[in-house]
Amino acid sequence: MSPHCALFHRGFRDRAGERQRLLVTGLLFLLFALGTLALASLPGLRAAHGQTLGAGRPAPVQQAGVQQAALPGGLAAGLYFRKAAPAGTEGAERPVADAPTFAAPLVHSEVSIEVHGPIERTTVRQYFLNPSDDWLEGTYVFPLPEQSAVDRLTMVVGERRIEGEIHEKQEARRIYEQARAEGRQAGLLSSERPNVFTTAVANVGPRQAVSIEIAYQQRVRYDAGRYELRFPLVVAPRYTPGGPSLVAVPMPPRPGAAPGAPKVVPIAERRGQQDGEAPTPQAERGDLFGPVVDPASGRLVPTAAISVHLDAGLPLAGIDSPSHRVTVSDLPDGSQRIDLASGPVAADRDVVLRWQPKIGAEPQAAVFAEQVGGETYLLASLLPGSAPAAALERPRDLILVVDNSGSMFGASMDQAKAAVGLALRRLKPTDRVNVIRFDDTTESLFDKARPATPEVLAEARRFVDALHADGGTEMLPALQSALGEPSEPGRLTQIVFVTDGAVSNERQLFEALSAGLGERRLFTVGIGSAPNSWFMTKAAELGRGSFTYVGSSDTVESGMAALFRKLESPAMTDVTARWTGAGAVEMVPARLPDLYVGEPVELAARLPGVPLDRLSGTLELQGARGGRSWQASLPLDRLESREGVSAIWARAKLDELDNALAEGRDESAVRAEAVPLALEHRLVTRWTSLVAVDRGPAARPAGAPLGSAPVARALPYDWSYEKVFGPAGEQADGTAEPGRARLRQALALRPAPPEELQQAGIAGSVALPQTATDAPWRALVGGLALLGGLVLLAAVRRSRPGGRPGRLWR
Repeated sequence: MSPHCALFHRGFRDRAGERQRLLVTGLLFLLFALGTLALASLPGLRAAHGQTLGAGRPAPVQQAGVQQAALPGGLAAGLYFRKAAPAGTEGAERPVADAPTFAAPLVHSEVSIEVHGPIERTTVRQYFLNPSDDWLEGTYVFPLPEQSAVDRLTMVVGERRIEGEIHEKQEARRIYEQARAEGRQAGLLSSERPNVFTTAVANVGPRQAVSIEIAYQQRVRYDAGRYELRFPLVVAPRYTPGGPSLVAVPMPPRPGAAPGAPKVVPIAERRGQQDGEAPTPQAERGDLFGPVVDPASGRLVPTAAISVHLDAGLPLAGIDSPSHRVTVSDLPDGSQRIDLASGPVAADRDVVLRWQPKIGAEPQAAVFAEQVGGETYLLASLLPGSAPAAALERPRDLILVVDNSGSMFGASMDQAKAAVGLALRRLKPTDRVNVIRFDDTTESLFDKARPATPEVLAEARRFVDALHADGGTEMLPALQSALGEPSEPGRLTQIVFVTDGAVSNERQLFEALSAGLGERRLFTVGIGSAPNSWFMTKAAELGRGSFTYVGSSDTVESGMAALFRKLESPAMTDVTARWTGAGAVEMVPARLPDLYVGEPVELAARLPGVPLDRLSGTLELQGARGGRSWQASLPLDRLESREGVSAIWARAKLDELDNALAEGRDESAVRAEAVPLALEHRLVTRWTSLVAVDRGPAARPAGAPLGSAPVARALPYDWSYEKVFGPAGEQADGTAEPGRARLRQALALRPAPPEELQQAGIAGSVALPQTATDAPWRALVGGLALLGGLVLLAAVRRSRPGGRPGRLWR
């Protein structure tokens, strides 16, 4: 036996034994350090994998029929998937606890917009690319205009085009889930709000590209002498009010957390009422929209390229965009092509395009028609005379409600302050004013509106100037406070709501507005790069007011000037329509709204049993403004035929039914009327969805796993990530899981539970992180262990008899 072995067997009783103990201890420290550091680095590796997936791999196989060449290099947004159990086994298509997370990108969206007169037809192409060797399902939450009549879904796989079919939402989901389970390629398009949609694509093969085409039409908005087209690109994070939906539950503490500190988690209490279905959680009770990318993480976000073909049908004084730089090309037929000057852009703000007719060429009246079967559909627009309206003679009470929640931080808050400051300067001595501000609390400057004296206006300006953006968006108490302002006979109460509308309880707000409005008028001012357009327009409609967008500091003055003209001039009231010689007519809106300066009369109608070539008679309109009567007559023969009028009528009819819900009509009765209408016109609604299934042989082999998860959205431009989610909202992979906001944010965005993700056809296969990772603590402990191990090894080296450094092993 060698001397060293003898020393070992004597229990390290001499210096050699001591060196061996130090050596073993040092090696154990090193092994512990390496393991801890490896665990700490996993989230970062996953994040890096999401950014660079595919680097060094062969290029994905080009699929025929998929326009890969149109995709700019590097434009990819990480789709984070969790592998599922093999199909055909217990737990198939459900998350595996220890399964690795990996990424596949949603590559790009292309938007092609055709405008002919006042009608817009848009096609959105979403390209999904799977660069991995696994089978994937991707889901993407995205916005569309709130009045869009979405009537087509086409899935393109290679050279095959699979057209979507319209079904009730529950049935469409069943068809999609069955196809997914069978391994067939399928696409599902559903609506969470009139302006929020979800695309789900199942069984995208390894290295395969699949595109989804979505088409809709709508009427282009005309106001104050110009047309405006707004195409949204991102669903902004939505605040979910707290109340009974939040509960403090003891959870295992994170490193550094106070002992016993609770974690606030949401509880979905009502099920099925938002979609008219059971048993899915009420969409109003939580945010279904998934994770949001932290701009500081460097992760890529969804992108879009947009092209517009504009055939205005009248000479134009100019075309511009307040949101993006654009290039305008004149075409030989007199129309224009408009493109974004920078090419593809990040999907982080609305794209706004405006065009203004030349003086004297403003549209005065237009009626378009479409025949579908034996029925004729009409779309009419008429601008009342442009004679200057008399100033508003009634004294008014102006109630300014200002959103100063965290989502308004930065440029949005500056725009809101500027807008309110302009409003205060326009008040007259006979007017009265009050200012209400809200975040997760509500504060009123005065107990009630006070006369607009210099002293009162100065105090109001100081109040507004002192506002800073922070906290949640508890809008209901502020709305109720404004509606609670006492009204006096002979005075007109005007409420101006200045907000980005980043809330998820829109329907609750609409119900409160309908119940408490009385004789008041409510106007909305949409602030920021991605306002909630459905809330803005619907609140103004129910409030018998108007809405204005202020998307940048450059548009504050012009936008508010247009609003002031409406506030300070009498509205045209008692607007009625009478049809003579046209037979039975179903008109929407059934009751025409009041009109403010610069707004046209707009209506749509269905004439059952009347073919277009037999249509005759006139449409007679009349109203009153400032004591003056107004009337006009439009002949209904020889009308211009235009495709898409029937879908626009159906969309308007469905919106009117939606208003009935806010006014207290029974939901089952509304659903019974809305569903057949949506199915007849193939429209995606809260109760109907489009689904496309490849009926050929199953694409995914039996036993192959399927990964699934939602796309992380971009944070809207000029928003503060920290103000929305709080410092604890950051994840190691660069995303924020809704619900990690500060307590003061009342969990503005919570992770969608699997039951809610079933609405997008995911069926519980998504596993999202619930808290921030402890990677920094692991890295710290691993670093200390590594240092300790190196110190021990150095001691071993220096402990050789005679004081000379020795080798670790002989």
